[in-house]
Amino acid sequence: MAICTICMAALELPQYGKQCLPCGHCFHESCILVFRKFTPKGKGQCPNCRRTCDDLTPLEELMDRAMHAFIWDSFDRCAPICLEMLTLTAHHPVASAFLADMHLTGRGVPRNLEQALQHASVAFDAGIDAGAVLLSQIYLSDDFDRRDIRRARDFVMALVRRGNVEAFAMHAHLLYHGLGVPEDDAMAYRFAKLAHDAGDLTGTAILAQMFVDENAPENDPAMAFRLARHLQDAHDRRGTYILAQIYANGFGVKKDRDRAVELARQASQAGLMEATELLRDLQEGDGSEFVSETAAAFNQFSQVFEKRLAPEHVAVLEVKRTVSDLNKALLEGPSLAKHRDALADHGFPVELESGVKVFVRPDQYKHVRDAVRELALQPRHIIVSLEYEEVVRSVIQNVSQKVGPKRQRALLATPGLYSEEPHVPVDVQRTFITLPVPSSLRSGASSSANGHAATYP
Repeated sequence: MAICTICMAALELPQYGKQCLPCGHCFHESCILVFRKFTPKGKGQCPNCRRTCDDLTPLEELMDRAMHAFIWDSFDRCAPICLEMLTLTAHHPVASAFLADMHLTGRGVPRNLEQALQHASVAFDAGIDAGAVLLSQIYLSDDFDRRDIRRARDFVMALVRRGNVEAFAMHAHLLYHGLGVPEDDAMAYRFAKLAHDAGDLTGTAILAQMFVDENAPENDPAMAFRLARHLQDAHDRRGTYILAQIYANGFGVKKDRDRAVELARQASQAGLMEATELLRDLQEGDGSEFVSETAAAFNQFSQVFEKRLAPEHVAVLEVKRTVSDLNKALLEGPSLAKHRDALADHGFPVELESGVKVFVRPDQYKHVRDAVRELALQPRHIIVSLEYEEVVRSVIQNVSQKVGPKRQRALLATPGLYSEEPHVPVDVQRTFITLPVPSSLRSGASSSANGHAATYP
């Protein structure tokens, strides 16, 4: 009699489905689901012959793949992975939050606010602040049949009372446009500044939009340009869009329609809907005085969740030995000049007191600095953002083939719930890092203005 070697019961049981793997071994369908839910990452092999099989990919591994796809804007790849995760766990909160964000913005899946609402509700019911963020966005959407500004405000205010940084930015939006609360430009500026100072890019985007608005008391084209460049340095497409507005209208710079068209096209290709509208207006010759309040509102909050839902990662590289030429190349060489300048503009030194070199985005710097205080790092260690890793490695290799990265000692998530090892041709050793968690992925019970420590396996 054939048996299922997962549950050790007879394979041909009434009301039990049977699933056969490509290797020929068969198991109960329900046993396969349980196996995938609780099997560790990298262990998706047939229990009988140990052959790797896609039908046995563990839930944890699917989560890592979804995270990686979302981080790198591969939404067409992220969506089916999240749907597969929901077949294993019907109410997986993070998969639901990803799908809610994609249905809200129309990336990877058709824009569908009802589906977005359903998935965001699952995340919210699981106690994830990101669910409340998404729900507030949905209820603020002009094309949502059940648009409810008061309900959106209630979600935002609940998060504000818990000290959620993203909620500060959203509250600034409500105050600036008088949505559900009395219009108050001064208070909107204060909340946006708080979010910006805490490193929230949405707060930065709101400040830039306020500075570029000629009718706002805080109008400051020079500061708007600087903040937009800061967003660009952080690879935030809203910075490109705001710069397109600046050049289209000549705010503090010489009006340059061609430059505005190119910037609007870049932001549009990155999926920013309001940039597509600006591009169309510019191409139709109606690009002057383009500061649409509706577009600004959508810009500020259609992507409020994008940068905070998934964790950002930095790698800690260790070279075999340090030499003066390497230090000179890292601290003075032209290849890393723009990265050093971006940090210097915010008053951040590239070299820490311990001798460790840091090449990360300005918005990551404080999180990284706080995280490495507890690590025994030495001058031979170099901390890099994933997007800068290739250029840092090339600088190291150009100095000497003997001074290559020896290993990647750790991944620091800044912040998030899961970590993802990038595929690099070096030995990888994972450690466990405890970081403060200011993002909206914290549960309500653990959120506070100052954040709490959380350990990420």
